[in-house]
Amino acid sequence: MEVSASGALDLDAMLEQLLAQGMEADLIQDGALASSDAQAARLWQFRESMLEGQRRRGEHLRTDISVPISAIPDFVSRASRAILERSPDCEIIAYGHVGDGNLHFNILPPPELPDAQKKAHLHELESRLFEVLDEFGGSISAEHGIGRTKQTAYLDRLSPVERELVEGIKALFDPAGLMNPGRILPDKR
Repeated sequence: MEVSASGALDLDAMLEQLLAQGMEADLIQDGALASSDAQAARLWQFRESMLEGQRRRGEHLRTDISVPISAIPDFVSRASRAILERSPDCEIIAYGHVGDGNLHFNILPPPELPDAQKKAHLHELESRLFEVLDEFGGSISAEHGIGRTKQTAYLDRLSPVERELVEGIKALFDPAGLMNPGRILPDKR
């Protein structure tokens, strides 16, 4: 977690108190506070290295989803149970921008699963994850957009009226279909 403020707030004292209270209430298992910019940079390196570590494991599911902030703990718990019921040996890595409800709920398939089966298995797990997400009124895309990868899942969630509105807005601003063709909506050219 990174915080900033202006004025006469003592953020260090506030964070220490938050960490202590969270640990006393068994809401936080572990934590560290950076005492310098260099330490903060090293902590951020852990977060950034997670992507590289996942990539090195091979085929995996990376998501960019959102739920209401108050629902994050319940969502992560229920989604984790749903995924592990279908694939007990997979690994879930959930982190994100919880201050605005954005989560990266990533899934690494079981290491012993043959490469030829991983894509289909991950697609099934993504479908199950999105079902749970729908129960929470969440979004299948938070900060990274729909693109081609999530297009079908996005379109499946639109009502006919919503679809007509999206197509109308696209036609209004891009009548020739030149901007990002095939993303969000199928390419009609």
